[in-house]
Amino acid sequence: MESESKMKQYIVKTVNGKEQKVVDEMLSRLTDFGSMKKIRDQIGDMTYVEHMKGYIFVEAESQIVIEQLVGKTIVRTNILPMKNVKRVIGEVSNEEYNNYTKPKIPTDGLEIGTIATIQKGAFKGEQGIVLSKTEERVKIELLGDIPMIMELDGKDVI
Repeated sequence: MESESKMKQYIVKTVNGKEQKVVDEMLSRLTDFGSMKKIRDQIGDMTYVEHMKGYIFVEAESQIVIEQLVGKTIVRTNILPMKNVKRVIGEVSNEEYNNYTKPKIPTDGLEIGTIATIQKGAFKGEQGIVLSKTEERVKIELLGDIPMIMELDGKDVI
C-alpha cells in the first residue's frame, strides 16, 4: 500500500440502510478477481457509523478513484454503476471525519433538573423532570396528575 499521507477521507452517499452492502460491493470490486483490482492500492479504509444513515467514509488518493470504483464517473467506462450508491459527495477534513465518527452518547444534552419529553412508548409526548442519568439511561419524574418515576433509554427522551 502506498504512503498513508496521500490518502484523504471522502463521503459517499448511499441508500439508507444499504451502507454495509455498498462497502461489501466495493471490497469485492477491489479483490483479486474484481473489476477494479488495478486501483486497489489507491483505496484505503471504508467505514460507516450507525448514527449516520446513508453515508460511508472511504479513504482514497482522490475523488476520481472513488468515482471510478462506484461507476459514477463523468468519463464513460465499462464499469457498471454500483447499485445503492447515489453519489460521491466529496472530501472531508480529518477534524470533520473524527467528529462524524465519534460515538454518540444518547443522554448528551440532558441535564439533571431539566424538563424532557418522552419520544417513545405509552407515555409518548409526556414531559418530566430528569432526576438522574447515565450514558445510556435516564430516570424521569412525570409532570402529570399522578407523579410517576420512570427509567428510560436515553435515546427515547429529548
